[in-house]
Amino acid sequence: MSLICFILIIIFLVLVHNYLVQRYFEIKWLPDEIHYIQSDDGFSLAVSRRIPKNRRFKEPIILCHGLGANRYNLDFNPEYSLARRFVQMGYDTYIAEMRTVGLSSKPHLFSEARWNIYFDDIVKYDVPAIIHNARIKSGADKVFWIGHSLGGMIMYAALQNKEVENLVRALVAISSPPVFTCQPELKRFIPILKASRVFSHIKQEFWGKLLSLYLIRAIPYSEVAANIDNIDTPILRRIFVNLASDISSTLVCQIGRWLEEGYIRDKKGETNFSEGISSINIPIFAITGSVDLICPPDAVFYLKSRLRDDQLKVVIAGISTGFSVDYGHGDIIFGRKAPEEIFPLITSYVESRSTRII
Repeated sequence: MSLICFILIIIFLVLVHNYLVQRYFEIKWLPDEIHYIQSDDGFSLAVSRRIPKNRRFKEPIILCHGLGANRYNLDFNPEYSLARRFVQMGYDTYIAEMRTVGLSSKPHLFSEARWNIYFDDIVKYDVPAIIHNARIKSGADKVFWIGHSLGGMIMYAALQNKEVENLVRALVAISSPPVFTCQPELKRFIPILKASRVFSHIKQEFWGKLLSLYLIRAIPYSEVAANIDNIDTPILRRIFVNLASDISSTLVCQIGRWLEEGYIRDKKGETNFSEGISSINIPIFAITGSVDLICPPDAVFYLKSRLRDDQLKVVIAGISTGFSVDYGHGDIIFGRKAPEEIFPLITSYVESRSTRII
């Protein structure tokens, strides 16, 4: 009986701890609108909208988070927000959340939806629904898609569908690897990724709150997630609490297979999305950090072998290319000088391809 009481006390203390951490570090989410849209296979997807006071451009912006992240990935606070940067410029801006992420519907005991999510599902169902919503709300024919990590990778695949490609003006892929043939540091994670299948999903939201106060400068494998030294500690704590999102274990296992094989494939292994990139015809701006281990420069250079020179722009953010620091995976968004070094490159690229409203 005493053991049960001890366990219950520990559980209670953990819950109280996470509640207090959430309350203290929480960033209030206050967009102009939140749209709950339905994918064709029944998932409810949350898309938050920020409306400019003076709209200057016809095409809307769609921003999409990476793996294990949510809406805060590209709209964190006034400083670290690509969304608010675009709104200030006069763009109708939409912050999307993939299935089971953030404000989107999550599987529960009595729901028909399950955690067996695959990359294919996001590409086939989520992307078209998100684009359709932005086009209808904005009244525009085409959109700009800006994604970080997985948020850009899904568009490498989605744009191979010509119906989708015809609706996108250009893609900005931030630290989005098109292949996994040159990331040897990630091989060590393959057993861990495969072992995750014993769970329905990885509870990052819970662990993010629990560990946010204690593992700030000694996070295991932190060099993979970001150049941690380039992120201020108060920002890092709030990232743990607000940005972390639960991940489907089936999606994690699928990524594990990509690390083994080197290419992005569908769940059956029949379609090679990496090789299919050569069929894309719209402009792509690919930017990554010089010390990014998930999307190293060599991975981005793969795009050069698949796309025409006139449709591809590549930037490697590092000291040798004129930046103040060697950027990693996450700090290309949350680094100390990312808002002044990285964000303007993205906004100017989009603006140069936008249609002004006269």
